[in-house]
Amino acid sequence: MKSDAGQVWQIGVVLETSAERVRIRFQPLSHCQRCLSGQGCGAGVFGRLFARRGAELEVPRQPGLVAGQSVRVGIPERVLLRMALWLYGLPLLAFILAAGLAGSLPSYGWTQDVLAVSFGLAAAALAVVVAGRRRGRLNPTVELLSASAGCGALESGRT
Repeated sequence: MKSDAGQVWQIGVVLETSAERVRIRFQPLSHCQRCLSGQGCGAGVFGRLFARRGAELEVPRQPGLVAGQSVRVGIPERVLLRMALWLYGLPLLAFILAAGLAGSLPSYGWTQDVLAVSFGLAAAALAVVVAGRRRGRLNPTVELLSASAGCGALESGRT
């Protein structure tokens, strides 16, 4: 969900806190009728397609957060786009380059195809590992929600 501040927001619940970290679980966006009807940011529609369970995120400890509290977590749109490019674009590019390179090696018949696909998959898997390590650079904004906060408060930037 998107607000006027240029951030993409998601509602979550604090699962646990430690001296240094806070773990937050995000539920599917089935509660936001605007998103589900295609009038919001659309995260609810796509979330239902791919999410089997709620996602979790660990963030640095913030004062006032305790287990069971509802929060909203936001990241700037440009950071989300950059992360998507890293997580999806880098493995795709690695697969294409490695498969093309392996396909140009001197080999004939089906072995050349198997070699190209194998090199492509190996390169894509390595790229997924590299891209996943960049996830630690995410610096989200975490805001406490009141118990009565709804979808309107989430989208308007009010808590």
